[in-house]
Amino acid sequence: MERIEPSAHNYRLVPLEVKRKRRSRIRPVSLSLKVPWMLILIGFFLARAQLLDELMPFGAAFLAAVYRSPRPRPWWALLSIGLGYASLTTPDHTLFPYYAAALLI
Repeated sequence: MERIEPSAHNYRLVPLEVKRKRRSRIRPVSLSLKVPWMLILIGFFLARAQLLDELMPFGAAFLAAVYRSPRPRPWWALLSIGLGYASLTTPDHTLFPYYAAALLI
């Protein structure tokens, strides 16, 4: 029986020490709030939408839809709708019923 000598290409070299990357001890601090900006913009513009120059039903409907969503964020939606209604303050608009409907939802 013939003895087969192992060749150098059959083996791979494994380092004995593993060099780790040094991490910086200073970590950046993020002060960002997780604010749903798209939710706020959509609520703002839906609250401003009017039908027949008087009716504004979309703000309250949007708030109800957000409240029933899988990830409800009613406070952000209420803030955006309130800002949308407040941007419409003119003498001919009575906005109290819309604020009351949004708070009742």
